[in-house]
Amino acid sequence: MNTHTKEIFADYEHYLRKFRKKDYIQNMELFRAKWNEILAATVQAGNYEEIAKDFVEQLKNTYKRFGKVSKTRKIDLGLFLIYFVFPGILLTEKAGAKELCDILADSWNEEMGTCIEYLSYDEIVENFNDKMFGMF
Repeated sequence: MNTHTKEIFADYEHYLRKFRKKDYIQNMELFRAKWNEILAATVQAGNYEEIAKDFVEQLKNTYKRFGKVSKTRKIDLGLFLIYFVFPGILLTEKAGAKELCDILADSWNEEMGTCIEYLSYDEIVENFNDKMFGMF
C-alpha cells in the first residue's frame, strides 16, 4: 500500500464529489476493483505500525503546502480514509485488517491532530439517508 499511497489518493476528489448512497456504492466498487489486491497484500504483510507511519508520512509530504497540510485538505483526506480506504481494508476480510485500521487511524490522528474513527462498508451504506427532508 505504501508504494501506492499517492496513486490511491490521486482521484480522491472524484470519489468524494457526488455523495449519495447509489454513488457511494458505485464508487466503492470502482475503488475495490482498482485497489483490493494492494490492500489485501498490505494486510497480509504485517508490520502495521511501520506501514501506517509511512502511509501517513507520504500523504503529509504529498499534500503539504508551506510546511503543513491545510485544514480543508485534512478533512478531505480524512473523509476519503473513512469512506474508502478503511472499508476497503476491512472488505479484504483478511486476518489483521481491523488491527491495521486501528493503527492507521491512530497514526493519522496523532500526525494530523485529528480524531477520526472508521466504519465498515456495511455500516456506512446502512447509515445513508435515501432522502433528506423528503426532498432529495
